[in-house]
Amino acid sequence: MHRLQRISASSLAASKPLPDVFGLGKAFSAFFRRGQTALIAADPNNGKSAAILWACIKWADMGLRVLYMSADTDEFTTWKRATATVTGQPQSYVSSLPKSRVSAALSTLGGRLSFSFNTDPSYTDIQEEVIAFFELWGAYPDVIVIDNLMDVIGDNEDEYGGMRDHTKMFKRLARVTDSCVISTHHCNEEVSTGKDRDQAPSHPPARAKITGKVSQKAELVLTLAYDDETGRLMIAVVKNRDGDKNKNGTLFITIRADFDRMQLYTMQHEKLGATA
Repeated sequence: MHRLQRISASSLAASKPLPDVFGLGKAFSAFFRRGQTALIAADPNNGKSAAILWACIKWADMGLRVLYMSADTDEFTTWKRATATVTGQPQSYVSSLPKSRVSAALSTLGGRLSFSFNTDPSYTDIQEEVIAFFELWGAYPDVIVIDNLMDVIGDNEDEYGGMRDHTKMFKRLARVTDSCVISTHHCNEEVSTGKDRDQAPSHPPARAKITGKVSQKAELVLTLAYDDETGRLMIAVVKNRDGDKNKNGTLFITIRADFDRMQLYTMQHEKLGATA
C-alpha cells in the first residue's frame, strides 16, 4: 500500500496562500496556506461547518483539489449544503431534488471535491483517506478539512490531550503532503463574547475560549460568531503567524451569511468567493 511520501522540496511553493475567499488576507494578511495548519472554532450553531464547506466549494471551483472529512455533519446535510452553495437555491428546495440532479449540480466542480463521512476516524483513517485520494488523482489534496477535531479518536486517555496530539499529527500531515490542513473545533459553550447567550454577540470568542487549549500548533486560528437575526457572520483572527491578530477576538471582519442558500456576501452585498 502507498505510504505518505514527502513531496520534493524543489516542487513546493512554500507556504503558498490559498485564494482569499473570505477576504481575511486583504483585511489582515491572514491566509490559509499550503503546508500549514489552521483551526476554525466557534460555539455550537454558529456556522463554522457551513462556512468552511462553502470555502471548500469555492476553492474547488477555482481548480484546487479538496478532501473534506465530515465526521460532525451527516451526509444528507452536507450534500444539501453543497448543492445550495453551487446552485444558490434554498436548502429546503434542494433537499427535495432527486440524487441525479444533486450529482449534476456538483459535477460542475469537476470531481475536485471529495468527501468522507467516517463518524469517528482515527489519525490512521485520515492518513488512509489521503493515500486513497493520492492513488485516485495522482496528487495530494491542496486542502484537507477535518470536521470536527473532537470526533477524531486516539490512544490518549485524556480527551483534550488526545486532541492536542492530533494537532501535532495534522502539522506533520500538512508538511508531508504540502496540503493546507484545516480542522474545526468548539469553543466553550459558556458566554464566549462577554454577553448573555440570548443576546447578539458583539464579537467572536477569544482564543482562550477554545475548548481544550488546542490552538498552539496551528499557524492560523479563527473564531466565528453568527447573529441569526441580522445574518451577520463575524470571523476573528485570534492567531496568525504572518499578519495581524488579536487573541481577544476583537479583530474581525463582518460579512453577510445566507446559510439557507449557503451564500456569503460582503456588507456591500457583493458576493464573496467569485471565480476570478
